[in-house]
Amino acid sequence: MIYRFTIISIIFWTLLIGGSLAYNVDHAKTNMNQQVNAEAQAILSKDITFRRWGTRHGGVYVPITQSQQPIPFMAHVPGRDVTTTDGLDLTLINPASMLRQMMDDYEDEYGVRGRITGLKFLNSANAPDEWEAEQLQIMSSSPGDAEEIWKTTDINGIPHLRYLRPMIMESGCMKCHGHLGYKIGEVRGATGINLPLTAYLKRFSNIRFNLIASHLLVWLVVLVAITWIGRKAGRQEDDLANTVQLRTAELERSRDAAQAGLVARESFIANMSHEIRTPMNAILGFSEIVSSDTTLPAKTKQKIKTIHSSANNLLSILNDILDLTKLESGKLKVESIPFNLKNMISDVKGLHLGRITEKGLSFQVDIDPSVAARVIGDPTRLRQVLVNLLDNAIKFTESGCICLRISVDSASGLTHFELADTGIGMTEQQATQVFDPFHQADQSTTRLYGGTGLGTSICKQLVEAMGGKIWVETLKNKGSTFHFTLKYQPAAANIKCLFDDDGPTTNDYHSPRCFRVLIAEDVKTNADLLKIWLDQQGHSPHWVKNGAEAVEAYQENDYDLVLMDIHMPIMDGLEASAQIRELEQRSGIQSPIPVIALTASVMREDIDKCNAAGMTAVSCKPIAINKLLVLMEDSVEAGRGRPNNRTELNLDPKSDDDFTTVAAIADPKKARASWKTLSAYIRALQAFVSHHDTTLDDLRQYLAERPRKDTDALSLLHALRGAASNLQLSTIADASQQLETVIRAENYDRQQELFTHLKCAVDKAFTAIGKLASFDDSGPKNLEITQDPLMIEPLFKKLFAALDELDPELADPILKDLRRYLTKSDLAGIENALGTFDFGKAKDAAAALIQQFKLQPSPAR
Repeated sequence: MIYRFTIISIIFWTLLIGGSLAYNVDHAKTNMNQQVNAEAQAILSKDITFRRWGTRHGGVYVPITQSQQPIPFMAHVPGRDVTTTDGLDLTLINPASMLRQMMDDYEDEYGVRGRITGLKFLNSANAPDEWEAEQLQIMSSSPGDAEEIWKTTDINGIPHLRYLRPMIMESGCMKCHGHLGYKIGEVRGATGINLPLTAYLKRFSNIRFNLIASHLLVWLVVLVAITWIGRKAGRQEDDLANTVQLRTAELERSRDAAQAGLVARESFIANMSHEIRTPMNAILGFSEIVSSDTTLPAKTKQKIKTIHSSANNLLSILNDILDLTKLESGKLKVESIPFNLKNMISDVKGLHLGRITEKGLSFQVDIDPSVAARVIGDPTRLRQVLVNLLDNAIKFTESGCICLRISVDSASGLTHFELADTGIGMTEQQATQVFDPFHQADQSTTRLYGGTGLGTSICKQLVEAMGGKIWVETLKNKGSTFHFTLKYQPAAANIKCLFDDDGPTTNDYHSPRCFRVLIAEDVKTNADLLKIWLDQQGHSPHWVKNGAEAVEAYQENDYDLVLMDIHMPIMDGLEASAQIRELEQRSGIQSPIPVIALTASVMREDIDKCNAAGMTAVSCKPIAINKLLVLMEDSVEAGRGRPNNRTELNLDPKSDDDFTTVAAIADPKKARASWKTLSAYIRALQAFVSHHDTTLDDLRQYLAERPRKDTDALSLLHALRGAASNLQLSTIADASQQLETVIRAENYDRQQELFTHLKCAVDKAFTAIGKLASFDDSGPKNLEITQDPLMIEPLFKKLFAALDELDPELADPILKDLRRYLTKSDLAGIENALGTFDFGKAKDAAAALIQQFKLQPSPAR
């Protein structure tokens, strides 16, 4: 940069000094020309003045001498020759002759030759040369416009300035020149001068040399200065560049460290969220179950409610911190989807109605008729803003009412939300800081009401992210009104909106289609649970242990969808999904296979990674089977799979009581909600025991080799905890979580204690599951059939239809449902026949059972 600047400076300086030299040389030349012209004009003016003087006096008489004889061409002039009284002979010299003689003398003295010339002349010496004749012709042709003439030319090899001034005929000129035919006012000739330029040119040459020498000297001096300054600046630039390079390297290292810290922070927050939510869910769940026990004393119930409320507050703080982290990192994405605004408001109201009623407050929702019911926007973020503001309103209002008003500004078209309360309000100073993060009105607010002060800050950032504006109006001890505006477009009538229909809410979802499902899951227990769940619904699952096997299985078989775990050895779920999409693209497949991610992450960036890998949807762990089934049905395009011919039965209404047999190890109500049938749940528990039979021995060995085997221990605990959570074995899940936390914190002192606690939980569960196994072997009693035969007859009808299709896979889920009512020995004949593909014998065995239990109608033969 400095080198370029130095070159530019030299060029600029050279042009500047060159321009100055050219200007000064030209100026000196102009001055010379002006001086020459002025001198020529002065000499000629002098000559003309002498001539006019002579003309006014009619000429001059001079003594006749040898050199001055009477002028012959003036013989016609009377009185040309006279004798004075003292006898002196005089002759008349006309003005032209007088001036010519003076010019001759001036030339002899100063070298400047005057000229008198004309086209008509008396003296041949006044005859014009070629140039003078040409100029005289021009002057004579336009006497009124005749002007003086200048020309620089060589005379006898010497440069001269030639100058002519026209002579106009006057009355005094008639005496000598009238006989030549001139009239007054005509150009009768010209007076001129030939001025030698040698002396002037020499002087100009000296001046030009001095100018060139002086400018060259100045140019050299400044050039040296520029070069010196440029070198010095260049060295400084090099030093600065080196310094900048060093500083840049330091900044890059700092940036990399900051980015690494950010990644570590995000990873820590993700892990923290995961680690905190697991025990928090247990606290919330068990406290809710215990608080519903009618046998507990009132004081104990109150304490349990305090635990539940505190856990809810802690979970809310965790959610706030996660939201703030996303907002600060710029990773919060605003969606634009159609949703039913009024139904969503009703949902928010229902969510808070219990707390509002508990505090004795009234709650009013006022929605202006001009507000569109179905709009396009981000319902999740709007819901979050309303929930946060409503939580604050409930927290800070002890009596009175809370009112939510929604209207549309007719001028701007903005939807205006107002949430007013009659709570403690704020001062003007507090109101200006209410949207600052981690700010509370004062310390007493924190002590009395708790909280982090993040809620309103998150609301402000969410509203602004959606393109809106939020503000507050408040009076101390009078209440507060939070306002925010958002721009919504009405949703088209033919578009399905979120909250129009919440979809299946029952825990007994029935899949309308059966799919061929590829399960990619590295933990066998989790895979077994999925297979049992899917078998119950009539799906055909196939399990592989990692992403590489999933890609291979996809290429070799025809599946309707893939359930893909994210964290697997050899190849993870993200890479496997990306490879499947690449294979589809290369094969030109127009309808990609749905890939549903199975992940325990709650961070948005992890879900974004799933989307980037080409996954269709995400189902979070622990798996909610009904939600997963709905997601599967929504993800697979029409025309895929086969109709589910299983009859959706309302089985024994007392079947919930059956699950009381698992009360020693799990919550019966939750087990029933997840597994539907006791037999399916027992099979899952048995698979859990089989898979984790040696887990504790392996874990004890890994812990003995700490810290080298810590990673293996964590992997083992992760699998154990996930499987236990899905099976509602909360004691094992909690103990596994506690031991994981201790290992990650490198708190080796507590490892043995927590390992012992985990072993007790596992041993207790395994013992209880062993007892359940014998219960399952006995099978249900046949009493239910005689009590309500209509409950089992549809199953036999479907069984015969499946046997007619000669497909054991169609018959298998029906047999599983029959096991709810019949023992294994009852069904042994059918199952053995199917094992040898003897469908006729299977029909005979089924017909025998129908006849045995007197079921109607009998199958057609």
